[in-house]
Amino acid sequence: MNPRPFAIFIPLILMAGLATGLAKFGVVALPGAHLHGVLMLNGFAGGLITVERTLSRPFLSNVIALLMLEMGVILAALGYTWGLWFVSGTILLLLMQEVRAFHKAQWVYHITQLIGLLCWLTANVKYQFGGFYPLAVPFWQAFVLMMILATRLRNIERMNDRMVVGSMWAYIILIGLPFHSSATYLSAIVLLFLAGRILWLELKWSADSADRLVIVYGWLVATAIGMLFSDHIFYSYDLVLHCFFLGFLFNMIFLNASKAIVSKLGVNAIPLGEGIWMVVMTVGLVIRVVLGDLFESEWSRIAGSIISLLAILGFLGSVIRAVVLTRMTKV
Repeated sequence: MNPRPFAIFIPLILMAGLATGLAKFGVVALPGAHLHGVLMLNGFAGGLITVERTLSRPFLSNVIALLMLEMGVILAALGYTWGLWFVSGTILLLLMQEVRAFHKAQWVYHITQLIGLLCWLTANVKYQFGGFYPLAVPFWQAFVLMMILATRLRNIERMNDRMVVGSMWAYIILIGLPFHSSATYLSAIVLLFLAGRILWLELKWSADSADRLVIVYGWLVATAIGMLFSDHIFYSYDLVLHCFFLGFLFNMIFLNASKAIVSKLGVNAIPLGEGIWMVVMTVGLVIRVVLGDLFESEWSRIAGSIISLLAILGFLGSVIRAVVLTRMTKV
């Protein structure tokens, strides 16, 4: 099966996840605006992972998973929260594909990916049954960490680094404990060590530039510090969420986009300007986190959010441009 026709779903899934973020600022009217965090995570992180799997392994089940994810995100954005069950269906199909792709020589990588997908499923199910965001957040964080860090380690051929793998799995064990307890501080310490160790490995072995790596893992360090001092910061919960999901996750998406998506479309080099979007995102987050969350400035929270939104829109425009150019070069 040729995966390229499904490239059109890249911008569609990204736009569906982004729409609820725009609705939060009143740019568009959507009943599911209150789900913007859930849909941004599932629509962007989940969407890109699903698209990448479909382009890499164009099996029928992956195509169905992609369609289910798109349907679920759109339905939830329109206010039909039961649409999130389609997203859970997507995760189940991805789990089956990961089991199918299991290879003994890369068992650590595959086990870590399976744990990440299970955390994603657990988070969504917890939210769908409880409707309480904080209960699901630790599992969404673990999903992001397992999926992204395992892929990065495999790319630099350091998946056998015992300190990193042990720390990742220790983090998984800790999220099984009550989130608002000493487990939070232990998780923060593990996360701090994890960020430092992987940054060191990446700087030594990765082909990515040092400044971009420092930006990405710097936000992971900021997340851990926010967790450690959560009792002393009024907006600590928002600070941790934005440092992790916007600072770490989105900058990592920007960093990996050209390799994970564009290269699989058969194009050697279509620049996405990921460095620019990383800088814009970082500027917006510094304003949001430092002035907004630490100093409790409401206008800074809004201004920082708008700048971060511009970074995501710029990245989205770059992806759409890459897809269009890809289709034009194949005609």
